[in-house]
Amino acid sequence: MIEFYDEVRHVHWLMAFASGGLLFIHGLIHLSQADNLLSTSVRYLRYGVDTVLITAALMLTNIVQQFPFIDAWLTVKFLLLMVYLFLSHIMLYNTRNQRQYVIVWGLALMTWLFIFSVAKTHNSWGIFSLLF
Repeated sequence: MIEFYDEVRHVHWLMAFASGGLLFIHGLIHLSQADNLLSTSVRYLRYGVDTVLITAALMLTNIVQQFPFIDAWLTVKFLLLMVYLFLSHIMLYNTRNQRQYVIVWGLALMTWLFIFSVAKTHNSWGIFSLLF
């Protein structure tokens, strides 16, 4: 399975960028109060992208034999992914006004950025590891 490492890693990275990008676009569409059909389409596209992202992540853990709750940086990345998905759910279904939506949207985007920094540095502290 190691022979597919590069391909799976590229799919994982592509889907990670697509997930964050679609979250950003979905927020902009919602805030601009544009067509609800476009917002719904982006939401369902995000579901597909996140499913492929998680599938590729599971494949990568199997290929490189590094697992959450064993390797610290993957544990942090996994837990942050749960926070990201939870915030995305709140953003889509539980915000009552624009202010709440913007706060949750911003928190979800910051969580996505921190996940990216943990993945890039392979360090539990992510971008903050460069400061200490």
